[in-house]
Formats: sequence, C-alpha cells, structure tokens
Amino acid sequence: ERLEREENITIPKGLRPDGTTHLIMLQAYAYHGHLYECLDVFNNLLVDHPPGQAAPLAAWRALFLGYAHHGSTPDSVPLHSRLRMHIDSTVRPWTLDTLEPLFDRFIANPGIRYLRNTFVFWILVAFWKTSGRNGVRMIEGMEQLSKRFGPKWEGSKRLRKMREMIYDIAR
Repeated sequence: ERLEREENITIPKGLRPDGTTHLIMLQAYAYHGHLYECLDVFNNLLVDHPPGQAAPLAAWRALFLGYAHHGSTPDSVPLHSRLRMHIDSTVRPWTLDTLEPLFDRFIANPGIRYLRNTFVFWILVAFWKTSGRNGVRMIEGMEQLSKRFGPKWEGSKRLRKMREMIYDIAR
C-alpha cells in the first residue's frame, strides 16, 4: 500500500520474491551493514531454494563481504550499537560470534566445490576483523578452507602475503 500511495507502484497480491530478488536484497543489506535483515533474507533464500542445491555462491560472498567491511570485535562495537543491542535483542553486530556459525555452515555445504582466490581473501579479511587479528583463530580458518577446497595460497600473491602476516601474528 505504501509503495502504491507514495511511489505509484502496484504489486499484485500473492507476488513473492524469487532467488534473484533475495540475492539483490541480501547484497544491499550486507553492503549497508544491516546484519539482521541480511540474515533474514539469507534464510528466506535458503527456504525458497530448491532442495539439495547449494545456496548461490554470490549469497555467501555477500555475507563474507559484509563481515569484511563491517566486522568488528565485540569490544570495538560502537557505543550506540551496544546500547541498541541492550534495548533490542535482535540487533547482532558483525562479530566473530555470528561469523563462525555461518562459516561452519559454509564449509559443510557439499554443493560448493570451488572458490576463487578473491573469495578466500574476503573470508580471511572477515576473520581478521572479527577476531581482532587473532592469528591462531585465523590459522584454524585457513586450515578449514584448505582441507575443504585445497590450498589457495600458492597461486595468489595477495593470499601468500596475508598468510605470512597471519603466521607472523600467531608467533
């Protein structure tokens, strides 16, 4: 009704968003740092996705990019966000506590067979930011990625450099 009243856009009753619509919304929410809305759309995408098929890689990429751009450690969450978290329990910051279950689900997803180096890079940046540069936790993530998708470090100068930084921090 609001769209029709304010924008003169009529949406027929019963019209449901498709996978493309979900993906666009997911990417927009992740880009703008709206984690709760992003996860809600991601869950809808999974529900509406054909059984036995993996969620689109672009959806996972949007989530990890959201963590890479908006990720923080719990103690570095801005005061206004922490206050809002106490008022509204649905507000969840882009932290390691919310990243790890998503990452575990991603790793366990049998439908994903291959990752590009840039995708691996953004996953590592997400862990870098949310773990507070915890080298040990990042090495665990790298090992999980290597075990699941094979080592990606040899073919990418950027990934090799990041790997060296992570091992230096862990020492």
